[in-house]
Amino acid sequence: MISFFRTAAMRSGRYRDRGEGSSVDAESVGTPLLRAVVALRSSLRHWAIARKEAAEDKKFWTLALMDHRVMSDISRDVSPSSSRAMNRMLP
Repeated sequence: MISFFRTAAMRSGRYRDRGEGSSVDAESVGTPLLRAVVALRSSLRHWAIARKEAAEDKKFWTLALMDHRVMSDISRDVSPSSSRAMNRMLP
């Protein structure tokens, strides 16, 4: 069975047959693999940040459910009239 990397190398002209099995240039496999690893690390980093923010939001919401003062602050900040009042205060 021919692997994906070997068929891609055949199409691009970078395929070399060395007799006892086939090999592909390290560059033709390494660069896409490196890009995939970098993309995976970036995705995991963003996922971890989002997960941390969600945990902080959940703690804050739990606190707001227990304390009416926090809930009223949230309600006041979210209401459309507060954004109009802030627009009037800013130069």
